[in-house]
Amino acid sequence: MGKKFRTHVQGESLQKKIDADFETYYCLLAMFLAFFLLTLYIWLFYLGVWDITLALAITFSVFTLLFFIYAVRKTLKLIKHMRNCYKGMEGERLVGEMLNKLSCDSVRVFHDICGSFDY
Repeated sequence: MGKKFRTHVQGESLQKKIDADFETYYCLLAMFLAFFLLTLYIWLFYLGVWDITLALAITFSVFTLLFFIYAVRKTLKLIKHMRNCYKGMEGERLVGEMLNKLSCDSVRVFHDICGSFDY
């Protein structure tokens, strides 16, 4: 075969999805920590360090609690998606290795072909 085609490594697109999920997870974690620290700071104001109203402290506590619930639900979905991607990537790599063992010089195996599944 004269031309060299760039083939993907088995599971390359799934690895990219997993990396994107980790990035989303870390963003959620950072946002929760920011809300939590801001709420803690406001409660310290309310408890006498500085002057602040109880309503503002409660409002930020409610926002932090709501964001915490949202972040936990989103994180559980991300973990499930990442687990499924890992399983798919392992299967894709296993099949790719088996195909590489069965192929010869006249056969070209294309791994990790990306496309849409719209019918």
